[in-house]
Amino acid sequence: SITINGKELEKDIIINEDVNSRVGGFTNRVAQEAYKEAMEAITDESIIYQMELEDALHEQEENLLIHEDELKEYEEEMEEFEKEMAQFGEEMGAFGETMGKFGAELGKTIANAVISNSSMKANKLVYEQLVKDGYVKDGKKFSYKLSKDNFYINGKKQSKAVTKKYKRIYETALGRSLHSDECSKVNGKFGNNLFRGSMEF
Repeated sequence: SITINGKELEKDIIINEDVNSRVGGFTNRVAQEAYKEAMEAITDESIIYQMELEDALHEQEENLLIHEDELKEYEEEMEEFEKEMAQFGEEMGAFGETMGKFGAELGKTIANAVISNSSMKANKLVYEQLVKDGYVKDGKKFSYKLSKDNFYINGKKQSKAVTKKYKRIYETALGRSLHSDECSKVNGKFGNNLFRGSMEF
């Protein structure tokens, strides 16, 4: 046995306490090292996570900026498109107005052409009858003036009977009766189914 501070202790007890003390110190150091390593690992992971988070946020900000630029560009394109459509609408309106005027003029032209064609046909029939009746010679220059009430051949006024006869031929070919203010004037000659001269209606 060993006496320490007046106490008598067994040697194996002292050895056990020393061993426990040493083991306890070793265990504490191992735990501290393990804790330190764990904290370092956690710190490293935290840093990595923070860096990844910052990268992700930065990428999102860049994507947002790109999206804003694309949206701004799209809005500018839409604004330009709206201006072009407005201009196109104005042009189409002007075109429609022009076409309306053109249609009206074309209608008048066609109507005049129909009247002119009917008048030409009527004058040709009157001419053919004048040749048959001996008032004019075929292919020679002649003139006549036919109205609702009077008929002149080469400047000579004709009788009511002659006037009635030729007015009926003219109006039949024309497709209607002559009005009081209408007058057909012809001055020229027919040849080879063509008329050369002046014709007024």
